[in-house]
Amino acid sequence: MKNKLILLALCLLTPALLRAEKHGQETPLSKQMEAMSKNFRQLGRQVSTDSKRDSSLQLIQAIQKNAETAKTLIPAKAKTVPAAEQAKFIEAYKKDIDVLLGQIAKLTDAIRAGKTDDANKILVGFRAIKTEGHEEFASEE
Repeated sequence: MKNKLILLALCLLTPALLRAEKHGQETPLSKQMEAMSKNFRQLGRQVSTDSKRDSSLQLIQAIQKNAETAKTLIPAKAKTVPAAEQAKFIEAYKKDIDVLLGQIAKLTDAIRAGKTDDANKILVGFRAIKTEGHEEFASEE
């Protein structure tokens, strides 16, 4: 009976232990990216609503802060790049973040001007930036 209880406890705890292990793999950069992603999702749901303009601008401000912080961090994948190419890899990463920051500025201007169609087009462009950036700079997990 005691062995069955131990086996049952292990079966019940294994998923929690695996989640805790994965949670332990979070990096400062992944936290910034996750916060940015969460804010982008919220922004996408409300960007066309004129009454939520101030809220949208606050979300964009948070996204910009996340992107600026992310620019100061180094992707974990940089460790897998040959030493001779690491500086080039990190510089390319920072240039991609600069592109993102430029698009964030355009999005801010569009929302301030009440140009929701333009804002939605810019938001669609963020998906491509995210996909390309993650393909190039995110670690395989």
